[in-house]
Parts: sequence; structure tokens; C-alpha cells
Amino acid sequence: MRPTCVASLLLMACSGPVASDDAGTAGGGATAGGSTAGGGETATAGGANATAGGGATAGGGAATAGGGGAAAGGSATAGGGMVAADAGCGSLPSAPITFTTFTMGQTGSEDLAFDGKGHVALRRGMLLELVDSTPTRSPLVASLPSSFGMRFRADGTLLVALPGDGRIVAVTDAGVVSNFATGLSSPNGVYPDVDGTLWVTEFGGNRVVRFPSDGGNQPTTVVGPAQASSPNGVVRDAQKNDLFFTNYSAGTVLRLDLDTAGTAAAFETIAGTSLDGMTMDVCGNLYVVDQSGGRRLYRIRRDATGAKVGSAEVLATFPTGVANPQFGRGAGFQPQSIYVVGTPGTVYAVPVGVEGAPIP
Repeated sequence: MRPTCVASLLLMACSGPVASDDAGTAGGGATAGGSTAGGGETATAGGANATAGGGATAGGGAATAGGGGAAAGGSATAGGGMVAADAGCGSLPSAPITFTTFTMGQTGSEDLAFDGKGHVALRRGMLLELVDSTPTRSPLVASLPSSFGMRFRADGTLLVALPGDGRIVAVTDAGVVSNFATGLSSPNGVYPDVDGTLWVTEFGGNRVVRFPSDGGNQPTTVVGPAQASSPNGVVRDAQKNDLFFTNYSAGTVLRLDLDTAGTAAAFETIAGTSLDGMTMDVCGNLYVVDQSGGRRLYRIRRDATGAKVGSAEVLATFPTGVANPQFGRGAGFQPQSIYVVGTPGTVYAVPVGVEGAPIP
């Protein structure tokens, strides 16, 4: 385990070109099937003069309303619905966006999870720990096998996907670990929605499954191998009842209308990427991470109907490998910033000008 480096609470902005410090290092963790990520490409930091995605800068000029989902004067509805008109949906910052470094040394963190109480769960080698905004670290589980997705449920338990063991474990705030589900094939993304349903992608099983809101641990297949190929990130738009997930190697975001008996269809394909984790803002826009040599965070805009607006735009390009994004939650964290992390261990904060969609 290498020594921990800590960034100060007053975040230091990354600007200008920064050479990659982990050439050939897997950016965001080992993936099933031996896929390597990170690629050793020299990345450009998301500073004021940064180029996004090697010239693929998008979103220049005034940003249009991403999602168009602001209901005038309305407050958030149950299940993650529309938000107040001043939520920022009509004034999203243009790309590229200057990011900052929150903390370093979180080696092995394929994912991160905010508990909403002033802590974010991260890995440091085999150690699972809670980190506050200062950042002060508190151990939670001394030794945990390699993990992919992590999310907190409404009851405060942390769910962690252990791909090598084919199981998902539940971790209490006292650090007690128990099996939540077993017999899975490389479980990857985990997403408990506001209704209590748990959505999981099986990277090795080529399927997306659902666990019931009553806490049952028997999954139902929602998307099978015909549409899911090494699926990774997953998120549900509760207001429109759409499920989104990424097919890693294909660089594709797929959409499934949960109100119909249809099949998942490609929503956006970003050529040359390996799309990993994903999150969504209150406007309905999607944010997805390229875990390969590009080391980028993309935004996919949606209008009021949920349709895609334009093409995916590169918001930031990072100097080290990244895998998963999550909006900040809880005391001391920035609710309008997306925190991005990957196995090399640096957590970045990207101010996107709007808060995340409601989660437990």
C-alpha cells in the first residue's frame, strides 16, 4: 500500500496540460475478460485552456437546457421527478470544465458512494473506509476483496459488488459484512433507486437484473445477452421510468423503457471508448465515464421528453484513470459537482452547475 496523499479542503484546480503518471496502468480497475484501461495515453487536464477529448470539444457557447425538465415553480416529485425552475437546467456550463482534485491515494477504488451524512465510501487497497470532506479517513472494513460498484441504500447499508466472488455484500455502519446476493457473474454496477428497487449489471453474465424493493435477494433478469454485452454503469430515470446502462467495450449507452415490454436500444454510442460508470442530474442529463485511454467524463443531454439532444460532449479529460462518477452529497461536499474516481486512486471534482437526481 503506498502512502496516502491528502488534498486540502480548499481544492486545488488542475489547469493546463498534465502528463499522465500511470502509463499502462488500468484506469479504473481490472475488468472481467482481461480488458485493460488507462492505456498510458498522455491526458490533458480539464483546465481553463484544456482541450476535451483530443479536439472533440463540444458544447461551446451558451449551453442549452439539458433535459429541459424544469417545472416552473415546481418542487421535486416523489420518485425523482421534475425540479424547481432555478435548478440550473437552462444554464449548464460549457465544456471543457475546470476540475479540482479532492483527494489522492484511494488505490483500488473502482467506485465511490456518498452516504448523505458527510462521508464518501472509498477503497484504499484492501481497506474500505469512510472519508469526510476535510478529508479525514475512518476505517470501515479492514479487508475486502476487489470490488466494483458501491451504493448506499435508504436504510444506510452500503452495497458492494465483489466480481471475483460473484456476490454483493451489505456493509453496516459498524463495518459488519454479510451476503446480500450470491451466484452472480461478475456483478458490476449497483443502483438502488428512490423506490427501493436495486438494479445490477453483471459484467460477466451479460445481463441487467433487478432485485425487489422489499429487500429480497432473488434477481429477475431485465435485459439479457441479446442487448447487454459486458454491461457496466446503470441508472434509472424514475420520473420517465427509463433504465439506462452502458455496454462497456461497445462504448454504448442503452435505454430500456420500463413501461413497455420492449427491448433495450442504443441511446448513444461514443466511438473508441470503453464506457464504465454513469450518473444522472435533476434535469435528466446523463454523465458517463470513458475508462479507456481517453480518461474522460461525457455529458449526454436530454430534453423534456427524455430524447437525446445532440451528441455526447466531453466535459473533462483527466490525468489518471477514471471509472465511476457520482454527485456530491452531504455536509462539506459540493452538490453541483460530480466526483470521479478510478483505481489509480485520485478523486476529482467536476462542477457541472446542477445537482444530481434524487437517490436514497
